[in-house]
Amino acid sequence: MQRAYREIVRDAARLSGAPLVQMVTCGEFRGVRRCGTVAIEGGFLSSRPVREAIEKLLATAPGFAADDPLLALQGAATRSMARCEAPLAALLPPSADRLGWRSAAFRLQAPRDVVVLRFVLQGPLRAAGIKTLEAVVRLAASRLEAEDWRRVAVGRSAAYRAFMEHAGEAIFVVDPITGRILDGNATLLALTDRRDRDLRRLTVDRIVDHPVHGGPRLLRWLSSAPVVRDSDVQLLRWRGDPVPVALTATRIELPDRPVLHVIAHDLARERRALADLREAKDTLSALTLSGARLMELHDEEAIIGTLARELSRLGLHVGILGEVPGEDGEGRRFRWRLHSFPADLMRSVEAELGFSLSELRIDPDESPLVKRCLDEGVTLTSDRVRAPVHDLLGGTTPSQARAIGRIFGFRRVVLAPLRAAGRSIGLLAVTAPAGRRSDPQAIDAFALQASIALEKARLFGALREERAHLEYEVDRRTRELQAAVRALEETDRKKDNFLANISHELRTPLVTVLGYADLLLGERLGPVEPRQRAALSVVLSSGKRLRGFIDELLDFSRHELTREALRFEPFDLVEALQQAVTGFAPRFAERRIRVRIRASHPLPRAFGDRDRILQVLQNLISNAERYSPEGASIRLATARAPGGWLSVAVADRGPGIPGEHLDLIFDRLYQVGDATPAVRQGGSLGLGLAIVKAIVEAHGGSVAVRSHVGRGASFRFTLPSEERADMLSG
Repeated sequence: MQRAYREIVRDAARLSGAPLVQMVTCGEFRGVRRCGTVAIEGGFLSSRPVREAIEKLLATAPGFAADDPLLALQGAATRSMARCEAPLAALLPPSADRLGWRSAAFRLQAPRDVVVLRFVLQGPLRAAGIKTLEAVVRLAASRLEAEDWRRVAVGRSAAYRAFMEHAGEAIFVVDPITGRILDGNATLLALTDRRDRDLRRLTVDRIVDHPVHGGPRLLRWLSSAPVVRDSDVQLLRWRGDPVPVALTATRIELPDRPVLHVIAHDLARERRALADLREAKDTLSALTLSGARLMELHDEEAIIGTLARELSRLGLHVGILGEVPGEDGEGRRFRWRLHSFPADLMRSVEAELGFSLSELRIDPDESPLVKRCLDEGVTLTSDRVRAPVHDLLGGTTPSQARAIGRIFGFRRVVLAPLRAAGRSIGLLAVTAPAGRRSDPQAIDAFALQASIALEKARLFGALREERAHLEYEVDRRTRELQAAVRALEETDRKKDNFLANISHELRTPLVTVLGYADLLLGERLGPVEPRQRAALSVVLSSGKRLRGFIDELLDFSRHELTREALRFEPFDLVEALQQAVTGFAPRFAERRIRVRIRASHPLPRAFGDRDRILQVLQNLISNAERYSPEGASIRLATARAPGGWLSVAVADRGPGIPGEHLDLIFDRLYQVGDATPAVRQGGSLGLGLAIVKAIVEAHGGSVAVRSHVGRGASFRFTLPSEERADMLSG
């Protein structure tokens, strides 16, 4: 377009005789309005320095104000007369006329942008001169419009040629009168196997064949309607078989003559694409189904058989090689474990080879294709017959390879490794019969699925063996532990019997000792001297203390022997409290200790072994009595607790228990020691509270203690009520 602008300005300067003619365009680009000089011509520009100076001036200041009416995009002004601007006039020769240099600007009727043509003249502008300039402007406008239409036509022609050449369909143009082919694209030439110069010499019946409207009737059929469609048509190739197409012929009325625009859609390519799509769909379906089936298997033979069966369903021939141990330390060898080739075909192959495939042992070091596949762990494809025959079938001579290739009828073999435990343990060989493709990527996916299944089967087998070994070890250790437990139980039973027996045997002579000591102190056997009395008092006190130890041992042994024989039944807890207090009445009277029992009403009956709960109460009351000073009081209380429980508390006003001992006093044989000495002489073995805790927990309850040194201690335990027992059983 720039060249057209320069030609228009040059002709305008020549026709008008103006010393300087300038063309200015104004338009919008991405929302920004731009105006500038596109061309200048005239007699004053013959000098190069003057031209460069004027071009430089008009490039920066085209001579029009930004708000000039001529430059408005939607303006109505068509021309403007004014004095030439001073910077431009200074570059022109001095004017002889007193008016100086004048400027006449005319707006052209351009299709798109605003185009202004300006003439720089000397002296006044008269009517005749203005008419001359207007005629030049009309001529420039018509040339500008013609150039614009030429560009549109060239663009459309180029677009049409680009469409023709890059269309995926075969397209050609036919003369509806003579039937000659006027034009054709590259796709048509490829389908018909012809050259462009040969195509233009042919008529349409030489490249198009119709089973009904063939020969001379073809042109009349194509011209019989504005649009003709038929899918039972063939394009005739110069060499080879015809190509089935779906043909669409459209009649187009051009200004000079009508033409037939014909589009031929290649059905063979479409059918091939659909066949490939169906094959890919079948492969994907088989791959998905195979993966699901392989994941359910845990046996190597079943996995290999499933893999071969799924690939055979796709119409592929499958052979699977498995590893066998090398003989005499020769290394790895592989043998045919399974194949899906027909039996008669394999008999022909074995007859050609001269041995049975079951006897074949493949050495990877002597089979390059197999070695590369196994060592690199990649899927390989071979389109040569000799290499796979040599590596997989033991054929060594070219004649054997050709003969076996003819028997099988294959030209491509895909090899994929089968891996487990981080190494290749086998090989999958797949070939397709004539007319069936073998996709290496799909074969690789099948091999990967099989490898995962084989690895899972190997791990499952190892896990099964490990589990069997663990079960054996657990069973053995269980038997040993059971024997040890029985021995410990027997030892524990003997220990409990020993404690019971020894306690009973110790108690019998001790009663005699205490009885005689009491008789002597009471002078029933005669008078006693003061020194003898003191000695007898020590004997009596020590005997009583020993009797306390023996009683505690008897309680503990009785508890250990009968701890698993609890009898749960409802009983009156308040009555049990009163019975426990009654058993200690002589001691309380002797030491002037007051006992208070407080029970909430109504109080449900407790549920448990009454004798054992009575033992708990006796142990707690005995502790409270032992550590209470003379004339003190002991408080017993029972009440309901949340959840159907009953709470029992035994509190005394003794010396209390230090905080560091509170978490340990329920342990066996634990004694607080001298921190809180008993008020009375005596003591214990530290078994009473352990028995209390064991009995309470056997009933499902809990026991706790609160104490402050110098302020006494309070023991509290819980028991299930009859209501809770009914609720749990219901």
